[in-house]
Amino acid sequence: MKRSLLFVLALCLALGFSLVSPMGEARAQDINLPEPTKTGGLPIMESLAKRKSFRNVRPEALSVQQISDILWAAFGVNRPDGKRTIPTSHGNNELAVYAVLASGVYLYDAPNNKLIKVLNGDRSGDFRGAPLTLLFASTANGPVGGFHVGSAYQNVGLYCAANQLANVVTTTGVAALKDELKPDNDWIILAVQSIGYPAGSDF
Repeated sequence: MKRSLLFVLALCLALGFSLVSPMGEARAQDINLPEPTKTGGLPIMESLAKRKSFRNVRPEALSVQQISDILWAAFGVNRPDGKRTIPTSHGNNELAVYAVLASGVYLYDAPNNKLIKVLNGDRSGDFRGAPLTLLFASTANGPVGGFHVGSAYQNVGLYCAANQLANVVTTTGVAALKDELKPDNDWIILAVQSIGYPAGSDF
């Protein structure tokens, strides 16, 4: 029996399976996201009509499919040539999107459709306790960073409106992880977007 169990464990490791990996988490604690859903939701004009900021969210976790869809809306690859769901200045992609989840803080790797873990621990308390918070980082100087960030969080806002999720964009919390989360070069966190199921009947 013991020999059989060891054989099964060895086989799982050889095939790249993880026996303790919720949400597709690899042994390195990265999260392999499912293919984003690219159909459904409300039509664009209805989504625009319903788009609004709403701060009160329940702590209930979003599904890994919802997380994949949200990140794809923010900055995913939507064409075979690698271009994104938002316009970028000369295709330079000066934007990094971090996802704050109960299991840690992750960097979105759009070309590989995965989340790369960069910080351990639940930091959602720094962001209203929302089950998902996106941190948008870009260059500190010049207009390009803000241009990309604004495009990304507006895409997410429309996704939320189309799928009955609450979200709010703010600069509160942009410095919450500044001593632990260091984007490349001179980049800084420019905006924070917290997302979850709405709490309360006034949504």
